[in-house]
Amino acid sequence: MTSLKAPGLLKEVNKIDAVKPEKVSQWEMGYKSIIWEKLFIDLNYYQAKYTDFIKDTKVMTFHNNNPFADKNATLDTLAGLIGNGLYDLYFVDSNADQDVVSEGFSAGATYNILDNFSLNANTTWAQTITDDAQTKLEFNTPEWKWNLGFSVRR
Repeated sequence: MTSLKAPGLLKEVNKIDAVKPEKVSQWEMGYKSIIWEKLFIDLNYYQAKYTDFIKDTKVMTFHNNNPFADKNATLDTLAGLIGNGLYDLYFVDSNADQDVVSEGFSAGATYNILDNFSLNANTTWAQTITDDAQTKLEFNTPEWKWNLGFSVRR
């Protein structure tokens, strides 16, 4: 098995800064229209910039004051520590070091069939723009979502 080098994966931390509230500034634009009195469409695009985005920082405390000090540890080596009871792992809220930008687009349409039936569809695309892979994972938004529907009004 090949070990993957992970320089910088472990950092000695004596203090974690207090968490600051995250701030977001956002803009969006959109268009809605009814066409042929039967088709309703809705399109929009947004972009949001987060400052002090709140994310998890994983903190390892080692037992018996015996720190694992290999700064060039491999992921295999770190994974081996999990089952050996050599440390406790905590998840601590912290702020991202850089701004995080999120952008997205959504499109939806509803078509009325006769007086009581309608078909609808929508899709949403969203992405997070940051160089920090862990922050990108914690934004917790799928890149694509979609929905199809059929409804009856009585």
